Amino acid sequence: MTAELQEDNRRLRAANAEVNALLANTAERLRTVLDDEAIVEKIPIEASTAMELAIESIDIVLEKLKAVQPGTMRLATLPGGSTSETP
Repeated sequence: MTAELQEDNRRLRAANAEVNALLANTAERLRTVLDDEAIVEKIPIEASTAMELAIESIDIVLEKLKAVQPGTMRLATLPGGSTSETP
């Protein structure tokens, strides 16, 4: 692997970790709000439903990101004997 590819891989890993942390934090904050009965009583049902759907979507995205993290992907042999990570 060239130095340029290694640097790209490092940046991709760092970005993946940052996105994972941001999404997990956002989902946790939404869950905290939905767990607070005093708040939920004051917001329209449409708003709480939208928050629940957002949490579900975030959880799906986190699972998809986890599935393609380096180290969780299998190597596929390409023509010529080189390998490439594939989900």
